[in-house]
Amino acid sequence: RRAASASLGNIGDPRAIDPLIQVLKEDDRKDVREEVVLALGKIRDHRTVDLLIQIMRENPNIDVRCTAIKALEVLGDTRAVNPLIQALKDENKDVRFKAASALGELKDKRSIKPLIQALKEDKSEVVRRSALDSIINKRNHVTNYVDLLISLLKEHNSRIMRQPIVESLGEVGDLRAVNPLIDVLRTKNQDAGVRHLTAEALGKLKDPRAVDSLIEALLDKTWKVESSWGDISYM
Repeated sequence: RRAASASLGNIGDPRAIDPLIQVLKEDDRKDVREEVVLALGKIRDHRTVDLLIQIMRENPNIDVRCTAIKALEVLGDTRAVNPLIQALKDENKDVRFKAASALGELKDKRSIKPLIQALKEDKSEVVRRSALDSIINKRNHVTNYVDLLISLLKEHNSRIMRQPIVESLGEVGDLRAVNPLIDVLRTKNQDAGVRHLTAEALGKLKDPRAVDSLIEALLDKTWKVESSWGDISYM
């Protein structure tokens, strides 16, 4: 049943929807239910949206709920936006993480403020990082985006948060980011991988104010970038 569900999802024929729903109701095995839920999302038939939302909200198994969120992301139906926003408050951090990630893929402005709230308030750093990635993905629709990133750069010291912030500041090209990035580059106890990305971001901004700090970094014999470069990737 699991293999058949996966294949039906890959084929994407709407005729498979009713049989998949039947299996979902009959089979209690977690791995089968996960594959069925994902297949329903892959078929991209909007008739399944309400069912997937119900599974996300009510299924007792966290993995199945998270798979439903992924299926809603794949479907891309904006009817899922409000339920996903509500899921940002779920008691389970895995559900919140998946909801934040899915909202980043759904092109709907309604999710921006709730994502910023999750970024600032969620107790889980993994969830905050997921919200951050989604906000970066929606940056063209975020008011005062650069100011937000600069404030986050000052608030968060961890590699998991600072890495995407400095990268995005370099890509946006706003010179207001120069001095905050210089401060990060000059922080001696800063993760070497973050300093590496910060140096790259300053190079993209091409502002002469960064020259002195970059020369300092160039001559800093204690800056062992290569030793931590392989650890930069997230999760």
